[in-house]
Amino acid sequence: MKYPGFPVHNSTLAGPALAQRVLSKYHLPSPISCNFLRNGVNDTDIVKAGSGTYFLRVYRYGWRTKAEIQAELAMLTYLHKGRLPVSWPLERKDGSCLTPIAAPEGVRYAALFTNAPGKGVDWNAKNSCSYGELVGRIHVCLDKAPDSVSDDWSAKAKSKRTRRWNAFLNGYSKVRTLGTHELKATNIFVPIRHIWLLGMHTQLAETSGRGWFDDGYFDFHLRFIKRWLEYRKIL
Repeated sequence: MKYPGFPVHNSTLAGPALAQRVLSKYHLPSPISCNFLRNGVNDTDIVKAGSGTYFLRVYRYGWRTKAEIQAELAMLTYLHKGRLPVSWPLERKDGSCLTPIAAPEGVRYAALFTNAPGKGVDWNAKNSCSYGELVGRIHVCLDKAPDSVSDDWSAKAKSKRTRRWNAFLNGYSKVRTLGTHELKATNIFVPIRHIWLLGMHTQLAETSGRGWFDDGYFDFHLRFIKRWLEYRKIL
């Protein structure tokens, strides 16, 4: 049914209503509370149920298809079953992981995730190595997944960045060897990701605002891409 009111780009759904209409579909202990935490590409609510903490993600309308969201959830479930330290989606009482919501802008989907305990870390060489090892373990696990799942530039700054990158690769290589083509591909991953970021911000400007979205923004990111390509001697 088409929303009869004033059109919106991205609604903020009320926490109490999410608790009543969405969280009630899960096997959660009482009392249950749901409070808006932050918005980004998707909206995130923090959920308290009994003594536990969970996070409810409400996917942005039109950003991902239902099939794409389901593939994301399937991958996280697969990694969890492979004993990888990831936050994974909880099943509802009916065994599914997604709840459709008739939001003003159109049907959005919600998924409830487990809490990932811990705190932020300093990206020194030791932690970069540990992170690289973890990413390697994740890739090893996904290598075995069925098709349905896997489908400032100063000298000092450069040196520090290089040490962290080398530590990351060292940790990664402990569990999985990177092929020559894979290693070469890492050089272009950063500019590709930056181009993707520009596209994402352009697409989301209607809901995140345009006050910061000016020539300076594009100049900064395009300079970064150019300097990265020069530094890595890609072109």
